[in-house]
Amino acid sequence: MSPPKIQVEITDLAEFHCFKVTFRAKDDDGDTVPIVLMLHATDLVDLIHRSSLALCEWQRQTTGLLLSQITGLTSCELRAKGLIP
Repeated sequence: MSPPKIQVEITDLAEFHCFKVTFRAKDDDGDTVPIVLMLHATDLVDLIHRSSLALCEWQRQTTGLLLSQITGLTSCELRAKGLIP
């Protein structure tokens, strides 16, 4: 089984405020390359928060696109009907 694409570890078991975050990404040749970040707890929370905001924005944009494709209405028409913000 291959390692997870995102892994979070506590770096110091005596103090739970430092984390090692490893992302496994593919480079141009298709090889897996680890990207390692060392984060303090507040930075990790900030990363999670910002990721959550980006996910919400992506979902908002995608929902409008899907509704447009399903209904055949433009985004302006969907907005006028109150279906999207």
